[in-house]
Amino acid sequence: MCVKHKKLFYLGVSFAVFSAFFYASQTAIIKLTMVSMPVPLLMFLQSVISLLLIIPILIKKEGANSINLLSSSKIKSEHLLRTVFSLGISFFLFTALKHMSYFNSLLLYNAFPLFIPLIGLIILGVKLNHKFWPFLFVGFLGVVFTLNVDKNIFSLYSFYALLSGLSAALSIVMIKKISKKDGSLISLYYYFTYSTIICLMFSIPYFRDLAHLNWLVIVVIGALFFLLQYFLVLATVYTTPTIVSSLYYLNIVFSLIFSHYIFNEMMTKVILVGMLCIVVGSAGVIFCQRSTSFRTEHVKRIN
Repeated sequence: MCVKHKKLFYLGVSFAVFSAFFYASQTAIIKLTMVSMPVPLLMFLQSVISLLLIIPILIKKEGANSINLLSSSKIKSEHLLRTVFSLGISFFLFTALKHMSYFNSLLLYNAFPLFIPLIGLIILGVKLNHKFWPFLFVGFLGVVFTLNVDKNIFSLYSFYALLSGLSAALSIVMIKKISKKDGSLISLYYYFTYSTIICLMFSIPYFRDLAHLNWLVIVVIGALFFLLQYFLVLATVYTTPTIVSSLYYLNIVFSLIFSHYIFNEMMTKVILVGMLCIVVGSAGVIFCQRSTSFRTEHVKRIN
């Protein structure tokens, strides 16, 4: 791996860590303040706010050429498919958060790296790198160690949390596929536009609740959603879906910290061992990727 590619790779790693942190932060705020809010309405508002944030960035970067760029994509159907998968993440996870503990919801969501290799093989035709498996196993072992089983963990809502993980795996692989043809900002624009339209159709019956919302909290949730998506797309462009999914194990570390200091959940020695396994597993995957050929000929910078 040449110096330039190494820099891009570590940049992608940093973006994945930022995205994981913003996601843990957003879900913590939702758990604290938005438990009674209808999920479709929450999804609609976060999409609208993100769309309003991405449009000025596009205009500033591309100027008068922005309109041409937005209409020139030849893979609109792939953008739509990615949107459906990503909306699945929010719907299933936000629903689970209403009925399960914060930590267990995030823990089951973070099972999505287990789906990535097979999905990548089917959709992208990416061959499996067997060097990853020991470290992926260690990371998953950390997930098992940190599992603090409660009465709701095997309920319907735990299944929802797992479905959010499957949706995340599908979404990340689609983001990587899209990044070979469309730039990062274009990808985000289509996602926020499609998600706003789709969520609007399902959220109209709940518009009566708009008058009772804490709009400052809504804006913060929407801004965090924009940031986590922005950094997730960049991370997937500069690295690989496997790398991103492995680094998202750090989401569990962040959620553990939030669950202890915000939700007053105790961290046991077993949980601390689990955290260590997660960090070691993620670091091992990064090392394996660095030691193999890292090809970036398909990487598109922000455009």
